[in-house]
Amino acid sequence: MKTNHFLLAACALLALAFTCSCSSYRTVTIGSQTWMADNLNIDASGSKCYGDDSANCTKYGRLYDWETAKTVCPDGWRLPNEADWYVLVKYADPNWVSNSEDGNISGKKLKAKSGWAAGPAGAVGSDNYNFSGLSGGGYIPSSGFAGINNFGYWWSSDEDSGTTNGAKLMKLDYYETYALINTYTKASLYSVRCIKEVK
Repeated sequence: MKTNHFLLAACALLALAFTCSCSSYRTVTIGSQTWMADNLNIDASGSKCYGDDSANCTKYGRLYDWETAKTVCPDGWRLPNEADWYVLVKYADPNWVSNSEDGNISGKKLKAKSGWAAGPAGAVGSDNYNFSGLSGGGYIPSSGFAGINNFGYWWSSDEDSGTTNGAKLMKLDYYETYALINTYTKASLYSVRCIKEVK
């Protein structure tokens, strides 16, 4: 496992709205994968800071709907697919069984050591691999912002084959040790972690 930093001049052209930001992102190699170790914070059209507070973008990154999430990773990086998330959680816990909550400790190992609400002592993040998963919450169009300090959600590029309006994401929970890969509505806004392209 190795952690690096790089300076990203990130520019996005979305819905004719051109925005450009310059941010420093940590990167970390976990097993065979190289991930950004920070949530993406590129001001793309339709994205939001939690609670419309820019300080939350600085800490947690921006929140994106699924269609936007597929486009915002910079050159050389991409939105992870569902299989990428499975590889990561299985690396964190080789005993991980697909979406089983029993005995699953991959979430504990991927959560940051701080920045989460107080839960059971056994569920506190240990951040074994410097992935530093944070509880950035999300935004649901029908009800607004929810979940900061309690939940972290990260989009995958894959749709749920059983529905037209759902896509897969990885979820961490302040109260639990597990990581889950579930289906959430594409129109909702959640965090983005980019994974490095393998050439």
